[in-house]
Amino acid sequence: MITLYNKSSIEDVYSASSDWVATESYFVLNASPDLLKQGKKDVQKLSESLLLYSKYEQDKDWQNMYLKAMEYNSYYGQVFSYYPTDFSEYYINSDRLEQIRAKYNFPSIKSYGEILDPYANAAEMFSWPLHELTYFTELYEKNLVPMTYSHVDSTTVFLQILRNILVYATPILIILLFYNDRKEYHDMGIDKTMMVIPKARNRFILGKVVANSLIIMMIIFGPILCFTLVLGIFDHFQNLSYPLFANKAGISSIHYSFFPNLYNLGTLQESIESGIMTNFGLTYTSINMLFNPYMDFIPLWQGILLTLILYIALIFLYVQINMFITRLIKNPNLALTINIALILALIFISPLTSMEFINSFNPLTYRDPGMNVMGTSYYPWSLGMLVIFSYNIILYLGNRIVFAKKYYG
Repeated sequence: MITLYNKSSIEDVYSASSDWVATESYFVLNASPDLLKQGKKDVQKLSESLLLYSKYEQDKDWQNMYLKAMEYNSYYGQVFSYYPTDFSEYYINSDRLEQIRAKYNFPSIKSYGEILDPYANAAEMFSWPLHELTYFTELYEKNLVPMTYSHVDSTTVFLQILRNILVYATPILIILLFYNDRKEYHDMGIDKTMMVIPKARNRFILGKVVANSLIIMMIIFGPILCFTLVLGIFDHFQNLSYPLFANKAGISSIHYSFFPNLYNLGTLQESIESGIMTNFGLTYTSINMLFNPYMDFIPLWQGILLTLILYIALIFLYVQINMFITRLIKNPNLALTINIALILALIFISPLTSMEFINSFNPLTYRDPGMNVMGTSYYPWSLGMLVIFSYNIILYLGNRIVFAKKYYG
């Protein structure tokens, strides 16, 4: 549990974008006095909404906090909706802002568009308030309490244990459990038997991969399932519908990234501490992901399901890597060493916050599937599934070849 909460010291419920409040410095200098006067009133509306937001946040008056956050981002989004339409890709789902504004009767600040300097800021800024508006509207309408990165309940336990513990524990567990696998089967004569029975070898390899993977899944998911059920008794799985920020284009297509090189983020921890990362519910999200118009929200249950699918594919991958090396190397201790060295090398050359395209072919780039779903990685879920699936097929064929060629008497 200490591991699960180790980031609590650098979190708050939500990092409001107070530094981005539009000011009079963005106004066109030759605007009429009446328009400038109205523009100053609009700026005041923005500031008042943000101040009330902070007050309600301190009081933990969530519903009123959400309303003020919605109101603020409605104003703020309207500001950026007036920038040149040449950048139409930034205005995906732009009708959502007007729908929410009309539904909750938030004031229109159309006069702002007439006095803004169209080059004072980039059109890409529009996506940011739209994401925030959508997020707070979902929290308000579902009457949910905001969750931080280290929040653990029945619906987040899998994501949190996976991202804090299992990312590294799973491959080590597989290597240690099965490092002596070949020697045991050789000593029992099973290898030799499989060599002389027609078609038995291939069935044995497939069965062994599936059986070993199922053993690992039971060891890993059994305790998590029990923990989830216990927590569910108290919270009734109420956060299954919680909005989770996700790279939706990356889930449905092999979309590498909208802006793969906008920022050099460094490590995730450095990004959080330097303020480049913003706390969005369960995950920290970089500024350029907030700029990304293809980002959107999915329900938490869907995020967990997608993460689980990719993680199971990774388990099969780890099992097959281990089987390939233990079949290729006769000495189990040497095979163990090579296994661990290979996993560490793949992790080392592909940090989780890497933005290099070449690393998209490294299977351990996807070792934390939650990052691929939630947008804190530049490698999307669909690409991860394609890469991991491809490696599983290649390793299966490799294991068939090695089993046939490297049997030792």
